[in-house]
Formats: sequence, C-alpha cells, structure tokens
Amino acid sequence: MKIHNETLASGTKLFPVSAWVVSRLIVAAFSWLLTASIMAQQTNPPADEPQAAKEDPVQAIIFEKLNSIIIPVIDFEDTSLEEAVHFLSHRSRELEVAEKDPANRGFNFVIRKGEVAPAAEANRTVVKELRLRNVTALAALHFICEQTHQRYFVDEGVIVISSKKMGDKEVAEPLNQAAHAVLQNKLKNIIIPVIDFENTSIEEAIDYLRMRSVELDPGENRKNKGVNFVIMRPANAGGEQNIKSLRLRNVTLGTALENICQQVNFRTTVGNEAVILSPKKVEVKPVTPEKP
Repeated sequence: MKIHNETLASGTKLFPVSAWVVSRLIVAAFSWLLTASIMAQQTNPPADEPQAAKEDPVQAIIFEKLNSIIIPVIDFEDTSLEEAVHFLSHRSRELEVAEKDPANRGFNFVIRKGEVAPAAEANRTVVKELRLRNVTALAALHFICEQTHQRYFVDEGVIVISSKKMGDKEVAEPLNQAAHAVLQNKLKNIIIPVIDFENTSIEEAIDYLRMRSVELDPGENRKNKGVNFVIMRPANAGGEQNIKSLRLRNVTLGTALENICQQVNFRTTVGNEAVILSPKKVEVKPVTPEKP
C-alpha cells in the first residue's frame, strides 16, 4: 500500500513513503519516549515511594541468614537472656553450613541493659519457658525477645538487643501464608484421643499438647511433625493459671487448645512457626460515683 503523492504550495513534491516505514518511525518514537520516562522515574522517584537503594545491604544479608538457619531444638526454662542469646549465637555458627569461612558464620549480638532497677531487670529478662522444634533463627530471636520484653534491630552489622521503651510497637513477623496454612491444618487434622486435666497449669497442659501433636501428626515429614506453642506473659503477670477440670475425648488439637484457653482466659494467635498463647486483655470500666 502506498501513500498518495502530494505537492506543496511551494511546488515541492512529497515522495511516496510506505506504510511500513511510517509505522516503524512511530514505534521508534514511542519506545524512545517510554525509555526516557522510565529513566526519569528512576532518577527522581516519588517522595512517598520507598527507595530500595537506601536499604542497608548488610542488614538484608543478616535477615536472610536469620531466615535460612533452622534451629532443631530449643528448650529453655528459667533461662536468662544472656544464656538464651549465647545459645542462639553458638548454634547459628554450628548450623550455617552454607558459609565456607568459619569466621563469617553466625551473628554478632550485643545486649544493652535497660534503665530499670537491677532486681526488676533480672526478673524481666528471663525466658520462663520456651520449647520449639525446627524453627528459623529469626523466629527463635523473636520469641526470646518477646518473652524477655526486649526489642532487636541491626546496627552496623550487629544484632542489638535492648529493653523495650514506653511506646515501642511490638515487632510482628510478616505473615507467611503457606506456613500459616500448615499450622491451621494441623490444628484441624490432629486428633487427641484423651484429655484428662485436673488442677493442671497451663504450662503442663501445653507441654502435653506439644508432645501428643508430635506423636499423632499424620504428616510424612518427620522433621515438621507436631506444633510449636509459645506462652507469652506480660511483665506484670500474676501467679499460675490452672485448669480446674477438663475431660475431652477424640477432639481436634484446635478444639483442645480452645477449651484450655477458655479456662485460663487466654487467647491464641497462629503465627508462621508457632501458635502463640497470651492472656486476654481485661477491660477495666471506670467507676461512676453514686449520686448522693
């Protein structure tokens, strides 16, 4: 197909140009404009858009390592923060087999003491009970800090652990949908034949569920059998909460857990690698003075 010849008023004749040539010129011009637009966006990103270039590459490497190292067993009871962090540091160096240079294995930790009285600090920085199986080093660090009322962050290649301050937000793990679904299915599919509790502490009850979940998990992967449970208590928690009487037969793990939590006024949250139990918040209503 040819474009018709035309003659300008000046007498200059327009030479015939094929439609193909015109289309190629249009495409080339559009490509140039698009490339220029992309380069301009990369040079001047919007003010409200996060800039990946500003992220600390060392911090990214540390969090990648924390997510890749799997701790087979954690079994803490009345363990100090220092002991728990030493264990995590030691095991991470042993288990980071991908790193060929031993000097680069594991993590550097620094614990900064909080501005509280020594006696109160000693009581706050103790892991009362933490039993986990096959969890990432990141999950282990997260639960250690939550139980000891600490926070953690990366500063110049070092993982810093320090006391939480008033107004600090809780550190929340990004939800892993696949891992979350696996835990939900275990709570629905593991059947507990017999539960017979009388004046049983929540720690003893959860230990029993933890043990039975491993024994009765129908999954084929031995390393991932069972469910991890973590009991969280606030810094000013009172005494032990006991289950007065609970007798159940052939119930799902989730149903057993729900009944236990009802008796001790706890709630559950299904995370990526564990089911977290924590006291329900009690709403205190203001007292209205009676009219004379």
